[in-house]
Amino acid sequence: MLVLICCVIPLAICQVGLVAYAAPVCLKAMQVSQANIGRAIMLFGLTLVYVGPWVSRYINGPARARQFLVISGILGGGGLLVFFQRPDFPGFMVAVVLAGLACSFGLSAQTVVVQSLPVVQDLGSGIAVSMERVASKLGQMLGPLMMGALFANMSIEAGLGLIGACFVALTVVFALFHGVQRTTRPA
Repeated sequence: MLVLICCVIPLAICQVGLVAYAAPVCLKAMQVSQANIGRAIMLFGLTLVYVGPWVSRYINGPARARQFLVISGILGGGGLLVFFQRPDFPGFMVAVVLAGLACSFGLSAQTVVVQSLPVVQDLGSGIAVSMERVASKLGQMLGPLMMGALFANMSIEAGLGLIGACFVALTVVFALFHGVQRTTRPA
């Protein structure tokens, strides 16, 4: 559950919420042309297509995948915080590129980390990966809903900054507690 709550869902929220929802809304509010809005969204895809396969070659085990998940969370949350600090078109472009990098580091690493968990041996690989996909789809659904709710109650910059801060905080929780073995006391 730690991987799903702290890594999979926040990355999906960042991915879809920022690129599919916030980009058009935010950039339109900044009076950016439709062509430049398209270019900003395209940067995400280009980053993912060119960096993702290169990064996934370096995931050679659960320990490295865990490191990549932490990097992913810092990049994704950090990108949203960059836009909070610099709420203009270049700041948004940086946020989109960092979201693309976050997905490049995180998407492949998530599956490796999930498959390496001891509970997966009990559940089976298929069920575990299915649960990961469901969590990802949940995050993709929550992203636009959360951002829409936040944008209705605060500025776009503050809403993205809040989500970015939460993403970084959840990444820290994951980094601190993933791999900590629970011990049971004898009865």
